Amino acid sequence: MRYFELFESPIDDMTFSGDWSRNSSYKNSDRKLLMNPKAQEKIKQQWIKTKFPFNIFFVNSPEGNRFTNKGIVDIFWLAENMPKFYKEMDAAGKLDAEKIDLAINIIYTNNKGSPKFPMTGWMIAHRFGHVLQHKHGHNTSNYLYEEMAQIIFRYVKDIFEIYNIPIKNSLRNSISALFSSDNSTNINLMRFFSVIGTMRSARENMLSNSVEFFNELIAQYLLTGKVKFNKMPASFKGYKGQTFFCKNQNDLDYIDRLLDNLADELNDIIEEIISDSVGEIFVM
Repeated sequence: MRYFELFESPIDDMTFSGDWSRNSSYKNSDRKLLMNPKAQEKIKQQWIKTKFPFNIFFVNSPEGNRFTNKGIVDIFWLAENMPKFYKEMDAAGKLDAEKIDLAINIIYTNNKGSPKFPMTGWMIAHRFGHVLQHKHGHNTSNYLYEEMAQIIFRYVKDIFEIYNIPIKNSLRNSISALFSSDNSTNINLMRFFSVIGTMRSARENMLSNSVEFFNELIAQYLLTGKVKFNKMPASFKGYKGQTFFCKNQNDLDYIDRLLDNLADELNDIIEEIISDSVGEIFVM
């Protein structure tokens, strides 16, 4: 049986488990938002361009609150570690093996994070990016996600050279290297991502760190169907307000071509990352 015979839309249904009349793993604002039928429909519409089918579960319970960013699990793990959820979903036919195998299955147990953002359709997609980064648990790294980071770093280095932006403790093409790099490099990266990013978090300088931008790209791809970048300006401010310049129009044109190429490569790798998750069950 093919995907479209089982699913009417990317999010065919959103399933809610637990007691949503009281605070537990979700607090007041998120409970009210997620239980609002208009908000639920808006989330489905936000995801309408998504190429892959999703089964999305929201769990508001002490049982669910024990697990955050767990990564990939299976039915046996659910039965052992989230037995109330498992029994409820199994009895309702929500864990049908065929539907599970043909979709990406995410169990959202909370909306923890700092800073805190509402559980909107975009945030659900963004948090899926975190799931993809640590598919096999919080202390592990997804090799395809790392490959995406390597692609980004490769283009960033070329562009930073044109703007004469220093990269101390040179990035070694890995996310762990990014976090072990010096503070000025991280802030310059974050400022750069805020300039090229077309999503709200970039426009309004809401990125809390550089890696959050990677998950914003995944969310953008999921909800719009593609990654899109702004053109680079002749100057922008980085660490401690330092201004970096690119005064040559030919160089600016070259950077725009680089960003177009980067977007194309990211579209391909993000599609591969998501496709690799079909049939998996994630606990976020």
